[in-house]
Amino acid sequence: MARGGHARLPSLFWPDPVRATPKPPKDRPDASMTRIKRPLIALLRRMASWIIQHRYLRHVAFRILGLLPRPVQARLRRLATPGSHIAPPSPGGGRTPYLLSPRAERLYIDLKARQRTAPNPAPNGDPRPRLAFVSPLPPERTGIADYSAELLAALACHYRIEVVVDQQRVTHPWIDAHCPIRDVAWFREHAGEFDRVVYQFGNSLFHAHMFALLEEIPGVVVLHDFYLSHVVANLDAAHPEAGFLPTWLYRGHGYLSLKDYANGRGVQQVIWDFPCNLPVLTDALGVIVHSRHSLALARQFYPALDIDTWSVIPLPRAPAPTSSRRDARQRLGLPENAHLVCSFGHLTSTKLGDRLLDAWLASALAEAEDCWLVFVGDTPVTGLGPVLEARIRDQNLGARIRITGWVDGEHYQLYLQAADVGVQLRARSRGETS
Repeated sequence: MARGGHARLPSLFWPDPVRATPKPPKDRPDASMTRIKRPLIALLRRMASWIIQHRYLRHVAFRILGLLPRPVQARLRRLATPGSHIAPPSPGGGRTPYLLSPRAERLYIDLKARQRTAPNPAPNGDPRPRLAFVSPLPPERTGIADYSAELLAALACHYRIEVVVDQQRVTHPWIDAHCPIRDVAWFREHAGEFDRVVYQFGNSLFHAHMFALLEEIPGVVVLHDFYLSHVVANLDAAHPEAGFLPTWLYRGHGYLSLKDYANGRGVQQVIWDFPCNLPVLTDALGVIVHSRHSLALARQFYPALDIDTWSVIPLPRAPAPTSSRRDARQRLGLPENAHLVCSFGHLTSTKLGDRLLDAWLASALAEAEDCWLVFVGDTPVTGLGPVLEARIRDQNLGARIRITGWVDGEHYQLYLQAADVGVQLRARSRGETS
């Protein structure tokens, strides 16, 4: 559809294969047949309208419809759809073409959104558009929570922001003072009241609720991790009957990925090989990434995907705190004159903390009383973290080599100020921004 043009929704959403070749006109049915067909068609439409308002029945109906021959599918859709779509009230108060395919439904919603000439007005006449910001927030133990808290203050100059969270509490003074805090259930009921929706997506269970939410309420996706396969695998492990991982493997990577999954390569190998993110990319109204590496990965895995509309926006940078290194070390309980080396981030195998520890122990630094090595980050219950903890204990070097565990944003900044050297190694990078 050309920009600024008008879409003819029936032909756009439901191309009818049986109408490819024009057919000669048929004789008009007699009046008796018309009197019989009209009530039947009306009944079918009422039944379809009732079914599509119930999620389970709608799912079953679409499964059955997909098994029918394509000409029959097209005929049933025409019969059940007056004009271009059936439009029962949506949870957000608008009207949604539920009988359309999911992709067509999202396009319809986007077209309706573009027809707005003014944002939802605020009671005090505030002209800023109303933004729903879907993200984990402090005190959740994810860097995206701290990123979002930092970003919100800048976005507030341009939007009336309400944050949507799936967590028990939010502990951030600025957010508490300036942003209404909504849960997912509330957002589902009031989604139509917002002018913009932004999702902050990462590869952890802090974002598990966003997959279904994005499908229901399209918005712009900020993709912090190009690979979402770990969170998809965790969801699959929690609900194996749903077949989440094989479904997303097939939708994004086809039968060959399912073959690898079924032939015993192991879940871990599969989720390292395949991003499992295509449904998120196609559900999104727009995509923002933080590096061009993510663009390269998108071209590699999805050559047919249009990424020309994606935006590359660097991570925000706040001015450095004005307190001195001496003050930071005093607050952290570190010696003022120590040579301090820090490594930041979760202690996973991709951060290569074991190599840093090997190099430290093999050097003279390990014996120097004024040299300290601090891993600033959380330790997973499995994998590299417990191994490093055990090795550090075995060295009997006291506090000069330590793992802090999770630290909040304030203490993270203190370690950045206190450090003489930061060592950030990386293996198997997959488009992450951490």
